[in-house]
Amino acid sequence: MQLFEKLLTQTDVERRLAVPTDTFRDHFELPRDRHYVDLLVKDSTGKIWTFRCSIRQTGNHPKPVFSAGWLEFVRIKGLQINDQVVFHKETDVASEAGFKIEVKRRITSLMGRDIWVEVERVGYYRNGN
Repeated sequence: MQLFEKLLTQTDVERRLAVPTDTFRDHFELPRDRHYVDLLVKDSTGKIWTFRCSIRQTGNHPKPVFSAGWLEFVRIKGLQINDQVVFHKETDVASEAGFKIEVKRRITSLMGRDIWVEVERVGYYRNGN
């Protein structure tokens, strides 16, 4: 089940990924004594990542973000502003990951429609294969 999708901003690729508050409330459960939860997330290559989803400890609005683990993912995947993240709730029994992440990049437009490919495949399309 898709939980959210968004185009990455400068803050998302340099500091942390902002998570929609409604998605956080409906699908992530925090332990009573903590303001964060560590999520096991499977990417499109099958690699498991750990993202820390945390909220502010003060104020009326939780402002959930992926912090620890997120910037390593950004660096290794070579993510850029305007790449698209699609986050799913999807249990992988073998790895115990409860979520799946896809990241896509717009490579061109064709007949007025954007063409998006997974970031791992961008080089393949850009090299004319």
